Amino acid sequence: MQVAYVDPGKTLRLVGGLGPLQSLGMTGTMTISFSDGKVKLDYIVGGYPTTDFTQLAPIVDSVLQQQLASFAAF
Repeated sequence: MQVAYVDPGKTLRLVGGLGPLQSLGMTGTMTISFSDGKVKLDYIVGGYPTTDFTQLAPIVDSVLQQQLASFAAF
């Protein structure tokens, strides 16, 4: 992931594919927003999937949820 945009204390935007998405020819934009003590993460993915992406999306979502939970515990 490469940093595409930073608004200190408000927004961090990263561009790139995570894990298996890299080998599938897909990439995404991850936006992490900070507001009122809350963190919001959006990861929008695009490309040409060679597999059924509806099966992969919940796995990626689960990994991101686990990472945010670890961040919250920190």
